Amino acid sequence: MPSAEEVIEVTRQLLVEVGGLDPAEIDPRSQFNDFGLDSVEVLEVVARVEDRYGLKIPEEELSKITTLRELGRYVARHAA
Repeated sequence: MPSAEEVIEVTRQLLVEVGGLDPAEIDPRSQFNDFGLDSVEVLEVVARVEDRYGLKIPEEELSKITTLRELGRYVARHAA
């Protein structure tokens, strides 16, 4: 089972790859929409996280996850 910190670091790298962001500017407490990504890019990052950790985040749960920290905590609790 991954730690929330591991998921945050993996997702940070995915944000760099998909969105071309500077890793130093990615604050886990920031809202995803603060990163300037469009919805397709955000969904791409989430899909890669789901694939890596073998889970599918239900849409109703995904709509409640607004920060990198929240995503890390969710995946850490629900990953196989």
